[in-house]
Amino acid sequence: MSWVRHLGKPTWQILWWRSFDLSFRLIGKYIGRSNETARKRYETAVTDAWIAANT
Repeated sequence: MSWVRHLGKPTWQILWWRSFDLSFRLIGKYIGRSNETARKRYETAVTDAWIAANT
């Protein structure tokens, strides 16, 4: 999974938690932010990983 190695630990954790189907609400609690912030950070992480995998 070299395409996610460049991500920081907090961002990688969000991807990891979503892989286990944790809700954005619960992830938001874990990171001390809102569920909307957790969702946006997840979307950014997925986009970054996609770009890394396709370049």
